[in-house]
Amino acid sequence: MGVEVFPQPQPVSNASGRPVGQPTLSGAPLVSGSHRLAVEHLRKVYPTGLVALDDVTFSAGVGVLGLLGPNGAGKTTLIEILATLLSPTAGRVFFDDIDLVRHPQRIRTILGYLPQSFGLYPNLTVRQFLHFAATLCGLRGRRLRERIAAATEMVHIESLHSRNMRGLSGGERQRVGIAQALLGDPRLLIVDEPTSGLDPQERLHFRNLLFDLGRDRVVILSTHLVKDVEFSCTDLVVLHHGRILYRGFPPDLVETARDRTWEFDLAPGEFDHVRDRFQLVTFIEDERGGFRARVISDGPPVPGAWTVAPNLEDAYILLVGTEGRRDE
Repeated sequence: MGVEVFPQPQPVSNASGRPVGQPTLSGAPLVSGSHRLAVEHLRKVYPTGLVALDDVTFSAGVGVLGLLGPNGAGKTTLIEILATLLSPTAGRVFFDDIDLVRHPQRIRTILGYLPQSFGLYPNLTVRQFLHFAATLCGLRGRRLRERIAAATEMVHIESLHSRNMRGLSGGERQRVGIAQALLGDPRLLIVDEPTSGLDPQERLHFRNLLFDLGRDRVVILSTHLVKDVEFSCTDLVVLHHGRILYRGFPPDLVETARDRTWEFDLAPGEFDHVRDRFQLVTFIEDERGGFRARVISDGPPVPGAWTVAPNLEDAYILLVGTEGRRDE
């Protein structure tokens, strides 16, 4: 089961009167700003014949755009092209007036990138690491010191300066990683699976940080975790098998699951049956110690089931199937 939302979303209005799933020209519908990323008919075919990206087109303005999809959807390939680490087979990418494919060196001066894993240099202190990273960015003297101070303050790691990199927690390492990505004061910031491996509290802090950083720059957040998008992003692209399934507002995607999200009580021994038979979102333990199933269905999945208000995870499962279900 799924919904065909992209590339021609149906002109159905939600309660606000705004078309459901309707792409916008600016690509940043909830935030204003002058910077703009434009991806046009991007295609990537590897030498093995694997088509990783197939006619990917979208734009993004100032704010946080979530790039959401299951593992293997093509997100990392797209991120590496945007970060100028990989060339596309076809298509074009522009940031403002810069062609990323033809002039990668120009974009690198205004690009910040945090890969899923980055070199930690465990024997360096945080201050030494940032000084080293700033030097690699071409910063020197007073400008170097100013940018380290500014990046440190933005991600709130002043207290970590004298700590060795090897002793940092997962959340602290990610904050240092963002700080190094901000050293050049980038107009375009790209982060790939930034909350993977973080505990719930660290994950929450990091989502809030990304939202703040999107106030004055274009931020691309690549993730397979729906809650990363739900808490941080004003705009959304869902990628699956190298193609865009949805492009628009997260709340509008949620609307596609209204009246199709159901819950019902589970009897002992029914877990495997429900998992095999229905488009399962999750199992829920209730206050009495019993369990309920939350599923996607066009009609009542079982007698006695009731509809519930959908959330982004429900709509995502409706769009990509249970392949999109991942534990956090």
